Amino acid sequence: WYQRRVHGKQWYQRRVHGGQHKDHTDGIDFKMNTLTNILVVLVFTLTNANPDQPTVSCTKWTRQKTVQVGPDTVATLRSDIDRIRRCTVIFKLKSGCNEMRFACSKFNVPRGPGRFFFARALGPQPRRQYYNGKKPNGLVSRDMLRVIYRGKKLNELTCRVICKEKAPQTTTAASS
Repeated sequence: WYQRRVHGKQWYQRRVHGGQHKDHTDGIDFKMNTLTNILVVLVFTLTNANPDQPTVSCTKWTRQKTVQVGPDTVATLRSDIDRIRRCTVIFKLKSGCNEMRFACSKFNVPRGPGRFFFARALGPQPRRQYYNGKKPNGLVSRDMLRVIYRGKKLNELTCRVICKEKAPQTTTAASS
């Protein structure tokens, strides 16, 4: 009796329809899930539409992401949250580019405990920490550049990597 009263509709449907629980909302849920999936794919496609302008957003747990930098690439690193466990981005040169340059237009990393911004080019030099008064503007690399951003009470950050030195185009001379 209790089950019939509390779950009256389901009990009635099972009894009348032979144990099959059919509800008109099942079709609506399926359509909503399909529309949601389509919307997610569409947003992802639109935000990544131009491969020469990749954008990496630092979130709380942005694991190591790799961005290829070609001759026409303008890669952007952004952060607008105040707490990041670890955001690691590696910028690698593609063919057609001999050197890349890293610079930050919005850089507000006060020196202090719990805030770290490291950037370094691949090679024997030590990892360098940057903060207000010592910005990473003009950092160059001929191979790979690694950036690590983490901490608490962080400020907004916008940095870009561009190809500074394009590889010369090789052309074959026509033989006469």
